[in-house]
Amino acid sequence: MEFERRSDAVRIPRKLMRGMLERLLGELDRPVEVSVALVDDAEMARLNRRFLSRSGTTDVLAFRLDDESDPCVIGQIVISAQVARREAQRRGIPVKRELALYAVHGALHLLGHDDSTPSGRERMRRLEAEALVQSGLPEPQG
Repeated sequence: MEFERRSDAVRIPRKLMRGMLERLLGELDRPVEVSVALVDDAEMARLNRRFLSRSGTTDVLAFRLDDESDPCVIGQIVISAQVARREAQRRGIPVKRELALYAVHGALHLLGHDDSTPSGRERMRRLEAEALVQSGLPEPQG
């Protein structure tokens, strides 16, 4: 697993993310190669426009880079460090928890989960919460 920091907004909690993503992606029956990149809002907005035809920034994008015939699942999770920092401040939670949430969300997309329907969104939120609790990052009470 590779991590790339292309934004100075936050640091990558590598050990936390590595363990969490390895647990999540370990359910696949093929080897997995995933990279995680933290980018700034400008780069995320460019990616969002280019790949999803949406304007503005977003929190996380996930890209499967392999096909069914590849012996290995290859993917990239791109996280907006600035969105994570702003949202963590707004919610009064540690930024590493927000980053972990985005990484889990991206990994679930790599696994084929879809949040474009209410039932898919509900399932993904439940799986995200489970992954965060397993990583020692339960939802803050308050």
